[in-house]
Amino acid sequence: MPKQGRIGWVDELRGFAIILVTMGHAFGYLGRYSSFLRYFIYSFHMPLFFGISGFCAGLSNRPKLSRRFCSLMIPYFVWSFLAPLIYTGFGDVSRDFLADNIRLALIDNKSYWFLPCLFLLLVSYSCFSYLSEKFPARKSLLVDLSIILFIQAFAAGIFAVSGNQFARSWFSYVLPFFLGVLIARHDLLARVSARKLVLAATAFLVFAGLFVVFARTRSESYVGVKIFRMIAGLSSIPLLFAAFKRGGMPAAARRCLAQIGRITLLIYVLNDPLLPGISLQNVPELLVTLAACVVVAFVLLQDWVIAKIIGLNALASWILLGKPSRKTFGLQP
Repeated sequence: MPKQGRIGWVDELRGFAIILVTMGHAFGYLGRYSSFLRYFIYSFHMPLFFGISGFCAGLSNRPKLSRRFCSLMIPYFVWSFLAPLIYTGFGDVSRDFLADNIRLALIDNKSYWFLPCLFLLLVSYSCFSYLSEKFPARKSLLVDLSIILFIQAFAAGIFAVSGNQFARSWFSYVLPFFLGVLIARHDLLARVSARKLVLAATAFLVFAGLFVVFARTRSESYVGVKIFRMIAGLSSIPLLFAAFKRGGMPAAARRCLAQIGRITLLIYVLNDPLLPGISLQNVPELLVTLAACVVVAFVLLQDWVIAKIIGLNALASWILLGKPSRKTFGLQP
């Protein structure tokens, strides 16, 4: 992000995205995995999140990977062990429990997969920036697209050879991340006309609808379902970017979303420990949706309070929230 400060609409959009993530998880904890709204959210929420991260990365030339490792991977390892302990009420600290969490964090990538995936994408962006500087026509859209396709092919090859889950998530989100990068580097939002927004909205609604229909009737691993989801996710990025940049929401709602958008890591890692497991399988869809909204609001309020408490200590803020500062390392009083 630029040194002069955060971008308001980006924080608001990030807050909106993490609310969608929490809402999707809430439906699962309420026992309604087949909910229409849950499938609709899952059609685009993670591509949108990676698109936002790519946009923020694209505002600078190269990320400081050492700093990004501290802000992403240290919280990843800490919460991979801490969150299950919170979830079980610190009642299980056996050797098998610790071994399972080591496997989930280091091998299976099933604890907080978003964080190592984002770090791999930032490494990819660093390589992208290096390669793009080698061409005479710097910041050429055609050159950038060629490099992105090369990175996508490379990630696909790594996954095909290794079958590793880290490589799988990396390969799956190269395109949404770098779409955000392209929007930032080439100021594509300034070129988005009303007609293009209508086309993006149409593509998003059509393919999100196809994803919902086929995901509920077939397996989500079905190739066609994955294609529908990817197109819906990619089309949602410019659509929601343009909508949030133009504003129009009440000031109170914008401030609330911005506050939520600044603590997304904490909200993400505390979803499992804080969300209640209540079975509402035989309850009407509308009532389940209302219950999910109440649960999400309660969880977000808890997250906000916890973030304020953790933020009182610089070292805890770095380890748990991924926010290192000069004060953390004793470089300023």
